Amino acid sequence: MTSDVFATAWEGLTWSGFEAGDSVAVFGAGPVGQMAAYSAVLRGASRVYIIDRIESRLTLAQTIGAIPINYVNTSAAQQIMALEPQGVDRAVDAVGMEARAANGSYDQNLAVQEAFNVVRSGGGIGIVGVYATSNDAPGHPHSTMLPSMFPFALSDAFMKTFRFQIGIADARPSAPQLIDLISSGEASPGYIVSSQINITQAPEYYQRFNNWLESKVVIRF
Repeated sequence: MTSDVFATAWEGLTWSGFEAGDSVAVFGAGPVGQMAAYSAVLRGASRVYIIDRIESRLTLAQTIGAIPINYVNTSAAQQIMALEPQGVDRAVDAVGMEARAANGSYDQNLAVQEAFNVVRSGGGIGIVGVYATSNDAPGHPHSTMLPSMFPFALSDAFMKTFRFQIGIADARPSAPQLIDLISSGEASPGYIVSSQINITQAPEYYQRFNNWLESKVVIRF
């Protein structure tokens, strides 16, 4: 956890300019999104919204005190702005270019655009979801279908004057702190683990994860 999803999420929250007491919207309730919401809770967020279309993921996030937002029937921005008229202080995009519309079809621009929509003036967004095209491969079979350009209204961002950071998170700065939090019992990121398997079960459980039947799978050697 400390070399991957927890550290990535922690850094993404830091990139947003987070401070204790801030309200936070996390886009995506997969492993990194769960850890981003958990990081916000641990660091003293006033409210943490987590956005996804898979109800089981949202239910898991509720166990740590996050407020679930399912956008199947109403957009996340509409729901959050109804609760936060001025917008939230910070947002974390833990989805990236694999975002899906309410009907399940790919909408690569959805998460980042909705993050822009819900953050208040002077707030911030940290993006740790992947935005990078490459050749197709078994682990990312649709890469060549993804655009290299993602449109959003730069004028809206300019008028809001907010912080925006995106990239590959480096686990090294935060890992020692996270290890201390876990060792002391203050943090327990293992709540997201749904199955522990051996390596021969990996193909089956990758498929289960792709079908949203698992939240986080750990392979034990």
